Amino acid sequence: MNSEERKRIIISLLIAVSFIYVLWLVHFSAIYFKINVSEFGLIPKKIIGLRGIILAPLLHADQLHLISNSVSLFILSCIAVYYYRKIFFSSFIIIYLLSGVLVWFFARPSSHIGASGVVYGLATFIFFSGVLRRDVQLITISLLVIFLYGSLFWGLFPFIPHQSFEYHLAGAVSGILCAFIYKSKGPQRPIYSWEQEGYIQEDFEMENLEIERLEKEMEELNKIEKEDQE
Repeated sequence: MNSEERKRIIISLLIAVSFIYVLWLVHFSAIYFKINVSEFGLIPKKIIGLRGIILAPLLHADQLHLISNSVSLFILSCIAVYYYRKIFFSSFIIIYLLSGVLVWFFARPSSHIGASGVVYGLATFIFFSGVLRRDVQLITISLLVIFLYGSLFWGLFPFIPHQSFEYHLAGAVSGILCAFIYKSKGPQRPIYSWEQEGYIQEDFEMENLEIERLEKEMEELNKIEKEDQE
């Protein structure tokens, strides 16, 4: 492992741990000050609920909920930062905010809290980013995410009472949107030597066709000049 790889791993770990640290700090602060976090959740179609777009992903009903999201956020954030570092922050912000906006507009009237929307957003972002880039390594990472979090699919439907499937769905939509927005940015599929040879051959053939076209035009011009002289 070279120094550049080590640096990327350390940065990925630091960013992932930093966000999770904020979640746990908020959670224990709410317990210490005896704050009812549901009051600060995202409440659809209510003006006061707009603050939940920022606050809701930071709030969790209990430690089990927080632990579940923390583990997923740690793994997915590390992967996203490591492989998509240049577009991670802008994608994360879009997923974070857009998922909240969609919930505010379309979700059922309730207090929605938790970072599950961000989890779904990162999972779909990583999966579709790899597929769209058609890179073997990135597609492998996408398949790994499906292997680890394929069960998240069921969270997109209202099967479990008191679970905000709307936040899950909004996060997934936001992640897919980011993957398409940034498909031409960040890591791209490498062009292999055999492909480069193909491109060179194609360019060579195009040049030959252009030369032939110019030669024909010159012949026609010469014929016209001879006819005029006669």
